Amino acid sequence: MRLKEGFLFIAVIIITCSIIGTFNIQESFSAPSTPLMDQRLKPIPQNLTWYPIMIFGDNRPSNIYANYPPEVFYRVVSEMDAANLLATIGLGDHVGYGNESQYAVFYSIMNSTRLENIWLIMGNHEVVYPNGWAYWRQYIGPEYYITDSIPGWRLALLNTETSLESWNNQLTQSVTGLGERTLILFIHRPVYPYVNHNIQANKNASIHEWANTYGWPPLVVQAHWHGWAYYRFNNTDWVISGSTGSPLYPTSECQPEAICVSAYHYMWLILYPNQTYLFKPVHATGGNLTVTTLNETAYIVINNKVDVYGNPVEIPVRVKYVVGGIEVFIVSIVPANTTIVFNINPTENYLIETNATEFYVYFTKEDPYYATVLLPGDDLSLGRYNVTGDIVLYEPVTLTSPTSTTTTTIKTTTTKTTTTTSPIPTTHQTTTTTPEPDTNTATSTTTSSSTTTSTTIETTLETTTPTQPKPTTTSTLTTTVPTTGTPIHSNPPRDDLQLTLILGITLLGVGIGLFAVLKKR
Repeated sequence: MRLKEGFLFIAVIIITCSIIGTFNIQESFSAPSTPLMDQRLKPIPQNLTWYPIMIFGDNRPSNIYANYPPEVFYRVVSEMDAANLLATIGLGDHVGYGNESQYAVFYSIMNSTRLENIWLIMGNHEVVYPNGWAYWRQYIGPEYYITDSIPGWRLALLNTETSLESWNNQLTQSVTGLGERTLILFIHRPVYPYVNHNIQANKNASIHEWANTYGWPPLVVQAHWHGWAYYRFNNTDWVISGSTGSPLYPTSECQPEAICVSAYHYMWLILYPNQTYLFKPVHATGGNLTVTTLNETAYIVINNKVDVYGNPVEIPVRVKYVVGGIEVFIVSIVPANTTIVFNINPTENYLIETNATEFYVYFTKEDPYYATVLLPGDDLSLGRYNVTGDIVLYEPVTLTSPTSTTTTTIKTTTTKTTTTTSPIPTTHQTTTTTPEPDTNTATSTTTSSSTTTSTTIETTLETTTPTQPKPTTTSTLTTTVPTTGTPIHSNPPRDDLQLTLILGITLLGVGIGLFAVLKKR
């Protein structure tokens, strides 16, 4: 009998340990001293030729309790890092449930890139877990963000997950002091088109009342519905750019007048100082965009990406040099199915050589908000501006999904040297029209064609091995103080209190069982 009691006691202990293991007590996390948006802020010069931005949304996993996003998201982040544009906007649902572990993983992924000016808004999944609101502020930044950092424009990243009072306040702030700037709204839950997954009814009524007073902005960029959608209504381009990894939704949910595609994608947007713009949706897995160092003074960019409709698509890219301690950037449109080379030739007074046709060069010295800008028809010799010295290039990072040990791996490609001939830059070309859908070809933006040419560059300068940079932040957030809202979902989370109760009940049962065993003795 005593043997049976012993086995019973051991069984209770094993079951208890199994229950504790099942609930997977999470390790404690130390929130960063500076939120991601603060860390990645960098001044944007106010006199550039055009301003390219990358946009993504809805990268949370299908299992909302998982810490790590889907594999396709790592590919998208790698390509966004390769493009390295002036700003990157996230449209929400970047984590699945709002646990601190999920925030820590997303923060780690984004903070491992070279991306500057990462501006993010929350979606409903960030705050399913009630503490998600606090974790957002600790790991990400403010609950909404309004910025005038691009000349001629105001970008308002508004929070659809907060209270109606806060939502109305955000709408009012988005137009306060707007002046001659043009407003673009970025929100998580869509207003148009109807996709059976739209903004809450009271906030929908509120934004329509607001628009009746102030007018609709020319462009509204949204997410939440997992796919790409474009709809032209009330003289506004309504865009849904809603999946870089979240489970795709069927296009049958989309209203017939809209163009909808169920595809993983990200989106680029170019803003011009004359208040025109261009945008294109890029298929996440259709083709590749690579930016690598060709040798100690040259980059090679290869673009064979397609858009969500399967058409070859151009991509804006910004490559970074440091020449004699001064950061020099070349911003270019890389046409579809094209290889572009950028080189700084120190034997020709640090001449910038490229086969790109649509690009500009900029660098700043004393004033980070005012740049020296060079166009293709200008003398591209950096030496004329006393920008000379050691040349440093930067390899993009390539992110891979976690291994079996659940760690994020960052890889860098190696540098190679090629002896080639030098190209001559051609005439600068710029397209500044607003995109319109083509009902015959099911595409929502204008397209451009260009001649693909190959080029190689010869250089003899010996420099130090390129290093992987970590972008620094030299400015602070200028957004207004946000209002804390309430969670959208009421699903009971497996938080610390619940886990404590479960373990307490389990241990109580163990104690009762042990008492019964000892009493029989």
